[in-house]
Amino acid sequence: MKKKRTLTVVAAVLAVLMLGVGYAAVANDLLYITDASASASPSDANFVVQFDEDTDVVAGNNVTADYTDATNATFAVSGLTAKGQTASATYAIENLSPDLSANLTATIGTMTNGESGTEDDKTYFNVTYSFGSTTVEAGGSTTLTVTVTMLKTPVAEDVSVTFPVTITASAEQPTAGA
Repeated sequence: MKKKRTLTVVAAVLAVLMLGVGYAAVANDLLYITDASASASPSDANFVVQFDEDTDVVAGNNVTADYTDATNATFAVSGLTAKGQTASATYAIENLSPDLSANLTATIGTMTNGESGTEDDKTYFNVTYSFGSTTVEAGGSTTLTVTVTMLKTPVAEDVSVTFPVTITASAEQPTAGA
C-alpha cells in the first residue's frame, strides 16, 4: 500500500510538472520581425543659415551697409582719406536649423579696381573679417564683422576697389540624443 501511495504521489508530482512545462511552452511563443530596417536622407530644408534681417547692421563711420535679403548684404565704404583709417560693419547671422549646428568660414574674394575693372594688388586697402563665433548651434546666432583698413594715402586721385565676401556655413551633425 505504501508503494502504491508513493507511486501515486510521484505520478501526481509528474503530472503537475508536465502541466507547468506544457503551460510554459504554450504561454511563451516567440514572434520575430525579420528584415527590419530604417533609412534617412539629407534635406537642404533641415539646414538654414542666413542673415538675421530683424537685427540692424551695425555700421561705423564712412560705411553704408544693409541686408538685401536673407542671403545677401551690402557694404560700401567712402570718405577714408589717410593711411591707417578703418571702417567696419557688423552683420547678424542666425541658424534656423532645428537640430544642425553650423560651422562658419569666410573668404575675401579678389579685389578689383573700381575704375579700370582690373585686379587690384591691395595697394590701398586691406579687408579682414571676424566672427563672434565660428560655430552656431541650432537656433543660435553670431555676428560677422567686415573691416576695411586704408594702407596708403592716395595722392593724385580717388581710388576704389570692389570685393566679394563669401560666407560658407557647413552643417555639423548633432550628437546622438541631443
